[in-house]
Amino acid sequence: MIFNYLRPISFKRSSYIPMGLVFILLNCLLALPLAAQVHHCHADELLSEHITATESQNELRAYRESISHIASTRGAGEVINISVVFHIIHHGESVGNGPNLSDSRILEQLSILNTDFSLQNSDKDLIPNQFTGLAADTEIQFCLASVNPNGQASSGIIRHQMPAISSINNIENTVKPQTQWDADRYLNIWIVKMPEPTILGYAYLPIPSILGTAKDGVVISHLKVGNVGQSTKGRTLVHEVGHYLGLPHIWGFDEGDCTEDDQISDTPPTFAPYYGCPQYPQFTCGSSDMFMNFMDYVDDNCMYMFTSGQKSIMRNILANQRSSLASASNTVCSDLVSTFSTPSKEDQLILYPNPCQDLLGVSVPKGLDLTLYSIYNSAGKLIKTENLDTSNQMDDIEIATQTLENGIYVVRFETKSGDSIVKRFVCSQQ
Repeated sequence: MIFNYLRPISFKRSSYIPMGLVFILLNCLLALPLAAQVHHCHADELLSEHITATESQNELRAYRESISHIASTRGAGEVINISVVFHIIHHGESVGNGPNLSDSRILEQLSILNTDFSLQNSDKDLIPNQFTGLAADTEIQFCLASVNPNGQASSGIIRHQMPAISSINNIENTVKPQTQWDADRYLNIWIVKMPEPTILGYAYLPIPSILGTAKDGVVISHLKVGNVGQSTKGRTLVHEVGHYLGLPHIWGFDEGDCTEDDQISDTPPTFAPYYGCPQYPQFTCGSSDMFMNFMDYVDDNCMYMFTSGQKSIMRNILANQRSSLASASNTVCSDLVSTFSTPSKEDQLILYPNPCQDLLGVSVPKGLDLTLYSIYNSAGKLIKTENLDTSNQMDDIEIATQTLENGIYVVRFETKSGDSIVKRFVCSQQ
């Protein structure tokens, strides 16, 4: 993957300052408004360390040359199941706080991963007609590992208390080696509090010097797990797992060059990444750009699809470079995720940011109609109440909190069916 420092303007193209070819697929997405951000990645340091240690300069070149041939193959097959272990790296926080995410959040993320990889996402209807015939069910699914490398029963969600992470190198050289399960049998996913808030996830291509090593797996910021807002709907992990299974970015291995490509015939040539939520259509290389692909950089609520060519790449990787991973699922995978209980709508109702300042966002799952909210302070005194109508709600709702004093509050939501949902939040004004 290529990394540039970018200064996006609006949702269209920006000025790009090339940093050179990078062999690591490290996704750096933004959590804050585009206009205020400059993308910052540690890919150059990681690349230098990896190349020096492994002398693997030619590996990506060979992999890239193989993609166009792989992507030309087609055909359905049996669903491939991949056993997953989530390593939650926390620093002593209680479960449900900070990076020590709750099991329900992990299950929600796993459900999103499976929904998107199977083209069951409800927003697939937003795929432009031009690309609907290219969208594919990858026939790849993910489930929590039920057995650890020692043969003992496991939930597939492992919590590790470790010192605060100071750098990406700290993740690569300490966190991963100390916690990783057998990379040939499990997809290791590390959930961490990133040392740089603008780095939201990364993964490596399945090249020989990565496969089965301590580097193998996916790292993701705890802020990007699950459905917690318009630009955060669990798709950072979808994107990173795409890298883990061999997918380049939609624009290929270099930015700012229409002769460059990802070598996949059904993803149109694209000049560079898109950000935010562009208006369709957009043109950069003589054809309409597929910016709504999971392997671009648009906001989560504006990406909807993998293509048949991308499906072929991922399944070919699982039949070859990662064949042991697919085989291991027969013995270490728990029940298929499709049989898991979907997290309740109450669990899917998320408050963010928490702690909050002037505004408290509320991500309301589809089908949960709210009629009222009431805020109480820690002494149980009613502070504020307001009627709601979310039956036609398309976006998250916002609650003004600028008048609240610093402290802990409880918000109670009433639903159209007469149920109540109680959530706690912290107000921390500057």
